[in-house]
Amino acid sequence: MLTGTSDTVSQGEPEAVGALAFSSDGSTLAVGGARGTLRMWDTEGQQLLGSDLPAPGDEIRSLAFAEDGGTVYVGGPHVSLQRLTVALAPIADEKVKQAEKGQGFDFSDGRVGR
Repeated sequence: MLTGTSDTVSQGEPEAVGALAFSSDGSTLAVGGARGTLRMWDTEGQQLLGSDLPAPGDEIRSLAFAEDGGTVYVGGPHVSLQRLTVALAPIADEKVKQAEKGQGFDFSDGRVGR
């Protein structure tokens, strides 16, 4: 359930949500925060995918996935539109394999690129 704030163990302090975007297949939700935090969520497993992504450093007010699902466009009031490339499929595949082997989930690696 989204309540208008985003919280992680590392940050501890809630952050207002500035923008949301779903991937074209609905499997990933991008959440942009008022302090410039960008997080990706697996919608089916309701799990955070990796760590915070590099973002403009300003409030995120607009988000959009490219049709391929591997590119996210991020915009804020004081920073021009940025394109971020995300590698979510390899992370998700690895996590599923870990779960099938009875190993716990660990999404702390946050492998993404710019």
